[in-house]
Amino acid sequence: MHSHLTNVYFPQDAEDKIITLDTFTLLNTNQTHPLWIMGGDFNMITKLEEKLGGRIILDNESEYFTEFIQSNWLINLPSKNGIFT
Repeated sequence: MHSHLTNVYFPQDAEDKIITLDTFTLLNTNQTHPLWIMGGDFNMITKLEEKLGGRIILDNESEYFTEFIQSNWLINLPSKNGIFT
C-alpha cells in the first residue's frame, strides 16, 4: 500500500482555490491512495472557530472546501488557538 504526503500553499484568489481543489480531487479520482496526508496553508476554513479577523461569515469557498475534504476521505484536524489551521 502506498501513501502520499502533499504540502500545499493555496492561492488567495477564490477561483484559483476552486481550481486547485478540483485538481487534487482529479488526482485522487480512483482513491488509489488511501493513505493521503495533506497539509499546508489552504487559505480557507470550514468553521468560523478557525477564523481570526477579517470577514466573520462562511462563504461558498468554505462549503466547497468541506465537500473537498469529505469527498477525498480527508480529516480536518482541529487547531488550537487558531494560529495554524
